[in-house]
Parts: sequence; C-alpha cells; structure tokens
Amino acid sequence: MVFFKRRVTLGAWTRPLSPDETVDPTPFAEYESYRKSTDALHSRELLATAPEVFDLATWDGDVTGRRIQVRGNGLMVEMFGTPSTKKRLYVFLSAGGGALKDGVTAQFPRVSWHSWMDGVSLNIDDPTFVAYPGRLQTGWYLGTPDQDAVSTIAAIVERVLSCYAVDSNDLYIIGSSAGGTAALKLAAEIPGATAVVENPPIYPAESSSSRHLNRVGLRLNDKKLLARTDLRHILRHESSRFIVLQNAEDKEILDQLVRLLASEGMPPPTIGLNEAGPLSVYVSSVPALSPHHTFLSVHEFRSILDSLQRGELADARAAVFDAVYEGLRARTRASDELSNIKGWIRLWREADVPLLADPPLPSTSNIVRIPLRDAPHVIYRLRMGHKGKKIFIAVNVDKSALASRADIERVAQSIGGTVSKVDSGMRIGLANVPMQRAAELLKHFVEATSTLIT
Repeated sequence: MVFFKRRVTLGAWTRPLSPDETVDPTPFAEYESYRKSTDALHSRELLATAPEVFDLATWDGDVTGRRIQVRGNGLMVEMFGTPSTKKRLYVFLSAGGGALKDGVTAQFPRVSWHSWMDGVSLNIDDPTFVAYPGRLQTGWYLGTPDQDAVSTIAAIVERVLSCYAVDSNDLYIIGSSAGGTAALKLAAEIPGATAVVENPPIYPAESSSSRHLNRVGLRLNDKKLLARTDLRHILRHESSRFIVLQNAEDKEILDQLVRLLASEGMPPPTIGLNEAGPLSVYVSSVPALSPHHTFLSVHEFRSILDSLQRGELADARAAVFDAVYEGLRARTRASDELSNIKGWIRLWREADVPLLADPPLPSTSNIVRIPLRDAPHVIYRLRMGHKGKKIFIAVNVDKSALASRADIERVAQSIGGTVSKVDSGMRIGLANVPMQRAAELLKHFVEATSTLIT
C-alpha cells in the first residue's frame, strides 16, 4: 500500500476598502449571538453541577441532561451533552490533564464548541482517571486491567446514535494527543465512523506517562494492553475513516507515525495531504513553543470537517487543509510572540539581579541570553515556556573554572536544579519555574551559581 499524494497550495490576496465601502456588520452580530448562546449553554456553574446518573444497561442515550454519568462494565463515564435535531453526532474525547486531573473533577475540552456544531455534541471524560483518582497524568481510555474503556465508550456512543437517529456515517470522533489515540481506537469499534485527531501518540507504552500507569497495574507492555493500544487497524479498516492532523514540529510523535506506516511497508508521509485506503494524514509544519499542543480553533476545525463530507474531491480537501493551516501558522506565531513579550515584560519589571547586566528589551523570541555584569563571557540563558507560564534557567560552568564536580552538584542541589554535561563543561539548569516566582528564583539562581564561575 502506498500513499497517493494530492496537494494544492493556495495563494492569498488583500485589498484596502475604497472610500465608499463599509464593512457589513451582520457577521459580527451573528458572532455576538453565538457567543451569548455559548456562554449560556456552557457556563462554569452548569459544568460544575452534579451529573444525572444512569446505568448503561437501561440508559436510552438521551443527553438532554447536560451533565451525565453513565455506569457500566465497572466504569463510571462522565459526559456533557448538547442535543440537536440535526442528524450528526460529534464526540469529543479528553486528553491528558496532569495535575488538573484529580479523578473527581471532570474536564471537558472544547465544550464551548457545541454551539458551533451542526448536530448532537458529546464530551466524554476519560474514565481511567476516575478509576484511579489523583494517580495518573494520562489515561489513554484504557479503563482497568479487566475492563477496556474504549469498548464501554463505544456502547455509550451507539446508544446516543440510536436515540437521535443518527447514522454512524455521520459520527465524528475528535481528540488530541492521548484523546486522539483513543479516538482512533473508538472509530474502529463503530463501523462508518470518522476519527479526526491531532498529534496522536501511536505507541503509548513509550510515553513518559507509562510509568504512572505501571504503578496502578496498567502495564502498557503487557500483551493484553498492547492489544488495546494497537493502531494498525487505521491502515486497513473496511468502513471507518481516520484523519490524522500531524505537526511535523512534534518530531517524537511524527516519528512514531512513520514507524507505524513502515511496519506495513508504507513510505513516510510528506508535507501536505497524504491518503491511502481509510487513512488520511495531513502533515503541517507549525513552529510553536509547544508543538504537541498546537491545535485548531473551532472555526478552523469546522472547515476541516466540512471538507470531509463523503464524496468530496481529494484535491478540494487538500486545498482546504492548506488554507486552514496557513492561517494556523500565522495565528500561532503571533500568539507565541505576544506571550513572549508579555512574559519578558513581567519578568524584567519584577526582577532585581544586580549581578547580571541590564536585560535586553522585551523580545518576541522565547530565548534571551544575559551576561554577568563583571564577567561578560558567562552567559545566563532563559527560555520562556508555553504561553509564558513558566521559564527555564541555565548556565554553563566552563571546564576551566576552579569549581569541582562536587561543588557544582552541591550548588545545584541547594537551588533545586539539575546538572548535565555539555561540550564546554557542566550545565546547571532550573526547569519549570512558574512565572509568579521567576524574578525571585532567577536572583537566587544567579547568586548561587556565580560563585562557581567568578
């Protein structure tokens, strides 16, 4: 099996308004109407209310209750639904949440999209978090060693399809990251479904989260769980469709996708739209501070969904994908640059580090380098994290410095930092510094490490 390459690159043009032209206010009025309805439907109060509880064996699939908990097969599945008379169903699967996942508070990513979708919408939280409250960073919809959560979710989705008389060919399952991996599995369980996923890890057993799963008895290298996470079906499924939107800048996940394709004798996908059988892979290149989390907005996603109508020409679909991702690249770059500027402004306003030279002007870059005032050859490197929420601080201790390895490790330990080897000597680093403490910890870091260098 080989990919057939179909790609169209679009140009763009703009022109100024002439003196007698005005902007039609209708679209803005429509947007305001949608915004108000979204706020009303998905207020934080409504999301936090206690769910209506049903048993899977007797539940009829009605999602009118908004917050719903369905219990079946030894699992508790938290959901938020929005009904519709239009005969489509959109299922949104949650991804990893790290510290946000306490196993009690359900997370509903993209729940605000419901008002923009032309059909029944359903957010499903990963029941693996509820099964192991507060103990996991990513659940992969694995469930428990004895119960496969994806199979239970499939039964739930089939009830909703039946309740609203929606054909499975009009079912769209949407997920990103770990939620994307689960969406690829779920679409295979319901013939005719379409999975649309962003940056899905192909081999969960290789993820950093696997060690947390091992601790609760979900050993991803076990034969049973390897079978649950096997995604080879996306290359040869007879009725469902699998749309993978992959950022080439997320190199680790792209490599996993390439390896999956190679296992079936298929070439690696190239930039643009690649299609073979039930699988479509669109590879973009979106440079971002966090390339794994560069996700589409609801309007961009709707354009993607509209192009996936059955019978749509592949060239037309490729043209839509190209146009959407050209806009995403521009939006992401502008968003990251603004986050960097705001982050550096905040840091320089609060920082008082006399040992360092005067900081540079606020920069659109996520990296700045500042020398010691009395030793300009010693450079402190600061890197802004995703959305300006955290920074990373590092400095190299040259081989010519008088400090011993023991001295370096002692200083690093005193400030909660790490030590690593580099060509010039040793590097002391301090990672994941929250922005609200960045000024304080930067001063402490410089005061402690400068004694090793000067």
